[in-house]
Amino acid sequence: DQSHHDLMPSINSLAISPDGTKLFSGSLDGTIKMWDLPKLIPELITTLDQSHHDLMPSINSLAISP
Repeated sequence: DQSHHDLMPSINSLAISPDGTKLFSGSLDGTIKMWDLPKLIPELITTLDQSHHDLMPSINSLAISP
């Protein structure tokens, strides 16, 4: 089992969904993680991996539109 500390190295940016149920984190390693917030301990829902892009491997900002 991995803890949420292991899954979130070098976070550059955070965004919360308008309804407050999801947290998105963007990291230096080129990943965007989506977390489910209504639970006592946030649960990782999915990871989008952008690290294969040579020009922009890190995620520096996130924005959510309703």
